[in-house]
Amino acid sequence: MSQSSSGAPGWQLEGNAPLAYDTHIVDVFLQAYSRRLVDVAAIKPGDRVLDVACGTGVVTRLVANKVGSAGQVVGFDLNAGMLARAHASRETAAAIEWRLGNATEMPFADATFDCVICQHGLQFIPSKAAAVSEMHRVLADRGRIVVSVWRSIEHCPWQSAIADAVERNMGREHAAQIRSAFSFGDADQLHQLIVAAGFRGRRNSNRTRNHSTRING
Repeated sequence: MSQSSSGAPGWQLEGNAPLAYDTHIVDVFLQAYSRRLVDVAAIKPGDRVLDVACGTGVVTRLVANKVGSAGQVVGFDLNAGMLARAHASRETAAAIEWRLGNATEMPFADATFDCVICQHGLQFIPSKAAAVSEMHRVLADRGRIVVSVWRSIEHCPWQSAIADAVERNMGREHAAQIRSAFSFGDADQLHQLIVAAGFRGRRNSNRTRNHSTRING
């Protein structure tokens, strides 16, 4: 979450915002989505895993407990406040390396990871093709990518109602920040983007309130 290749201050969650994100989003409903995503990824002991746009690390920690002490886990995000919150939790089976950086210019060598995961972050990245291309570059041969994005906002009526209310009372710009989370909600578009970056092989798609797509490299 909270990954933007523009580095715009509006995407930098500061103060108590990362804590509020954990309390009101992660703890309320995101844990279940995260566990499902990790299950789709089929993480094994010893795997090397990169969590792109890791936010406060909900997926990263689940992965770390799957790979064990023999594995490698990196949580990567543009948002320093979210990473600081993520770094505060150390209750995992494997050590996690938290890295600050841009998804379109990742500081990792080619073929470094067995799996790249991105939960609810790709929709916020303006240069999506560049980010997915980077994910492909850092994957080892026969590696896999697992991406989850929210479906379009009409599939989430309560968020649609909130966005409409915010637009009426605060203006279109503020409402656009809410709607941006649902701005990449077409599963076929997501699949085409991933294939265009060079991925191939099996596709798994889970159509709930969010899309989860796994493709083997």
